[in-house]
Amino acid sequence: MKCLKRIIVFAAFSVVFAIIIMIFHELGHAIVAIICGTEITAFAFDHVDWGNAPFTEKQLAWLFINGTLMPIIISVPFFWFPRKTDMFFAGVVSFGVIIGGWIELYAWTVESFFLHEISDVTWFLMFSGLEISIIRIISVIVYLIYTAVACWRCATILSNYISKV
Repeated sequence: MKCLKRIIVFAAFSVVFAIIIMIFHELGHAIVAIICGTEITAFAFDHVDWGNAPFTEKQLAWLFINGTLMPIIISVPFFWFPRKTDMFFAGVVSFGVIIGGWIELYAWTVESFFLHEISDVTWFLMFSGLEISIIRIISVIVYLIYTAVACWRCATILSNYISKV
């Protein structure tokens, strides 16, 4: 029973950190908008509003890509947290942030290229002028590498956490 309680608490905290990752996603958009000289008119965990500000195509490309890049960049250091730690908070944060980065990469690969969903990635490709097939290949390779490392790290984090019960 104690193990089940710890797993439920771990899952709940992980969901909280996934929401925090969503906030970092929107913060990524907001940072670029501010750098481009735009005023942010609304900021929420699910969107940023910058009004009808005029952006160049390159600025729009950076605006859309940075929402996806921010959580991924934040998640990378968490792969190198100590493998054996008794710190509950460190394990939960690592797990949540790594999963958040994986979700962002999912948007890059599966949603945009295979499900043909309209997303930040779609907008980035439209405004960047980059060759879509090259971006598709690179994103799938990065996604597979990230997934392999994330599975390894998350399994380590979970096994360390559950073994303390």
